[in-house]
Amino acid sequence: CTLSPFATVASKVSVAKSSFVRLSKFNLELKILTDQAESLDTIVSDFTNRQKEGMEAFLRTISQSMNDCYLFMNPSDKVDNIRLVCLNDKQGEFVGVAINFDFHQKPVDSAKKYLSESHVNALGLCLFLSTVRTFNKSSKFIVLDDVISSFDKEHRTMFARLLVEKFSDFQVIVLTHETEWFEYFSSLVKGRQWKIIKTNWTPEDGTTLAESVGNLREQIDQKIKKNDETELGNMIRRYGERLLKEIAESIEAPCAFRFNERNEGRTFEELYSAIRSQLGKKSGATASLSTIAALATCQFFTNKTSHDSKYRPNLSDMKVALKDLDAFCATFKCESCARWINMEFESIPDKKISCKCGRTALPWK
Repeated sequence: CTLSPFATVASKVSVAKSSFVRLSKFNLELKILTDQAESLDTIVSDFTNRQKEGMEAFLRTISQSMNDCYLFMNPSDKVDNIRLVCLNDKQGEFVGVAINFDFHQKPVDSAKKYLSESHVNALGLCLFLSTVRTFNKSSKFIVLDDVISSFDKEHRTMFARLLVEKFSDFQVIVLTHETEWFEYFSSLVKGRQWKIIKTNWTPEDGTTLAESVGNLREQIDQKIKKNDETELGNMIRRYGERLLKEIAESIEAPCAFRFNERNEGRTFEELYSAIRSQLGKKSGATASLSTIAALATCQFFTNKTSHDSKYRPNLSDMKVALKDLDAFCATFKCESCARWINMEFESIPDKKISCKCGRTALPWK
């Protein structure tokens, strides 16, 4: 059918009106969306700037600690002003963190370009320690599992000092299979209330931990309390050897040279002999004390019970042996500071050596 001209015009006007209404609605929605997009862009831009400011402030805190740790380990290097910086893409978005520093007073943005592998590893470890100090403020512990394997000897020495001097307020657990570094670290922390534990392995028992002096003494006291003589003499001998090693080291008692692990196998007899010999040369008055000579009784009882012999130990003998050992050690240890008398605190004018606090001393010439 055909429409009249009037009807055709009315139809077109209706379509035009409908299109205009939809277009107006779309324009209104477009304006709303455009305003929202602009608001979101403003929010994102402000958030990005605040995130960058916060990140930069946070990185400055870590950077200072990291710089201090690295310079402690490498005081003579021409590296300084170590800092962590933000990396952003072309749109200004944060994409990561980089390490920059000054090398011979010139800015550098690549550690591997100028530093050796050992120095790069030291840098990474300093970063780790700095983040631990920043993030782990409540529990305050650090676990380091064989982290010095790629260090040169100088870095190993300085890293041990770093832990002892800069992280003494943390519980630090250090694991290593490097014998030389273990021995150095052990000597460094003696007298600082650190626990030094060695692992042993045998086909029969597998991997076991060597008993600490404190644990061994507790076991000895428990056995005496329970009137249990089993292995008591052997335990007292091992306990005595641990203590005599510390005394021999503190007064620099000379012992025959031994290679590596054999050096740790000193017997009760040779340690006691070395200590008495050193006292005879340097402190005659101390060498003549009854408590020094009485340790021979402890040596006799514990050796007899530790080896195949007809001697049968009894609890009374073991108590006497332990009492003599305690009296002997008391001559060299201060009750106030709980430190051994040490050659480190020798006073040549006064002809004496003392503990750290100076309240306990021995004549020394």
